Amino acid sequence: MGRAAAHNSYPAYVRRCITLIEVMIVLGIIGMIAGLMSFNINRAMADQRFKTESGLVLDILRMAQNLMLILNEDIHVKFAQDKQSLKLMYWMEMSCSISKQWDKQLPLTPRFLSSIQRIDLLNGENSETTNENQLDLKFLSGGTVMSSGILRLSAASGGDNQRYICLKGVPNPISATTVPPSGFNCNSMQDLDFIDQLTQFTINEITLKIQQINQQQPGVPTPEQPLGQPGAPAQPTTPSTNGP
Repeated sequence: MGRAAAHNSYPAYVRRCITLIEVMIVLGIIGMIAGLMSFNINRAMADQRFKTESGLVLDILRMAQNLMLILNEDIHVKFAQDKQSLKLMYWMEMSCSISKQWDKQLPLTPRFLSSIQRIDLLNGENSETTNENQLDLKFLSGGTVMSSGILRLSAASGGDNQRYICLKGVPNPISATTVPPSGFNCNSMQDLDFIDQLTQFTINEITLKIQQINQQQPGVPTPEQPLGQPGAPAQPTTPSTNGP
């Protein structure tokens, strides 16, 4: 009786052991969490690479437009697929000769894209696709001849990893967006009105220049009075040097 009472007066201490099943459950939960984190990290890295390469494409298009306007040179931006690695590559071609030292700043030699897997030009004009599947975007003649359309950049995973670059065919700020332009049309009514005003302004400037030339050189027809039409100014006659 005494021992039993003494034994019951102390709290019972039970030693618990971790079984193999419990260890496996914990390790399984940790593995699932690590897998989900790794998947999210890989996806975030892929998205960041796509954003970085899209920025590089946007930079080269802006650079091509700026060089065309500043240097008054014809610039070509080309995209093609490498036959060996099957990766897309891009580079710039200029009508003038330039030192190879500028290759660090200007992509004069092909550079590869690892995240962008497809490039399409929607509703394109003044562009060219060769037999070797090269896409040639043109920035020519000081801005009078430029490729227009919507340049769509797509990643390998597809889905939301797409960028749209609007090329309006005239010197204009170039930007990228994740939402395709409405109706796949870059030129809004405001832009079309601006182009019409710019065209009319150019015509007026050319007409004024011809009128100034006519004042300096009589006999040169104006656009309203072409050669051979009534109302054209008479050709000046040189005085005869022979006597009466």
